[in-house]
Amino acid sequence: FQVMASLSTFRPSSHCAWSLFARSGAGTAALVVGNSAFGDKSCSTLCSDKNSRSQTSKMSPLIGGLVWPTLQRPVPHGSTRLLLIRHGETKWNAEKRMQGQLDIELNDAGRGQAICAKDALVQNPSVVRGIDAVVSSDLSRASETADIISASCPHAQRHIDPRLREFHFGQLQGKLAAEIKDMYGPIQAQWKNGHLKTSVPDGESAYDMVTRGHSSLRDAAKLGSLVVVVAHGGLIRWSLAGVEFDETLSVQECMSSQSVRSVLDAHVGNCCCSVVLFDHATRSFQGEHYFASLAGGETLDDTG
Repeated sequence: FQVMASLSTFRPSSHCAWSLFARSGAGTAALVVGNSAFGDKSCSTLCSDKNSRSQTSKMSPLIGGLVWPTLQRPVPHGSTRLLLIRHGETKWNAEKRMQGQLDIELNDAGRGQAICAKDALVQNPSVVRGIDAVVSSDLSRASETADIISASCPHAQRHIDPRLREFHFGQLQGKLAAEIKDMYGPIQAQWKNGHLKTSVPDGESAYDMVTRGHSSLRDAAKLGSLVVVVAHGGLIRWSLAGVEFDETLSVQECMSSQSVRSVLDAHVGNCCCSVVLFDHATRSFQGEHYFASLAGGETLDDTG
């Protein structure tokens, strides 16, 4: 294994079985979030490195359904296709308990889902043979899922990147979703209104999530033309929401737009797969397909 980056700069059933809602420090190519809460009402600073829906002719990505027709398309010259896969189920997923960055392992159903995802890839040998790397969070539920998948990828390097960890829920980690509504609900309302730097007590903000998510994905894209990234529901969801931001709109308008809301409101099931292109010349992302299931059955939505 190769560890790609340190997190020190960031705050902290057995069958194949389904919401969380950007320039960082020097040397990191990530997103700049700007809104009235921190001095800029426009999304133009958020859509850095030409990562803008207005600058390129983007089609809206598909949500759900079958991902294989998307993966059969040739990767455009100078681009990397990233397959973002959520980890398999854990006991705390089933309990609707907030995991955050606590290290909760897969349960038997989650291991079965990871095997289903691997088997789905194996049934598409041209895809499997083309995978250059498998990168995952260092948390065991993601790294074990990635290990299972990478066993079917004969040419893939295996990498660990702590920046792919789940959202840090601070004081809310370990609590049931039903127990945190009074504290978490107002924070979600702030994010929805464009105040993305509002943090969970002793935890992260939406700004933090998109920043480290996009930073990690840009580094993952350096590993080849087809790279699998195994991470967590919150990180994947927020990273894709950042891809859908439009620099011609305010942050609040972006958060209310159909393209962003469709990401934030979608079912992000265990072992679902989202597909994003990264253009190395413009350092921009383009969504191709979001939240297609590889688990072969009903899965649990992301609760953190």
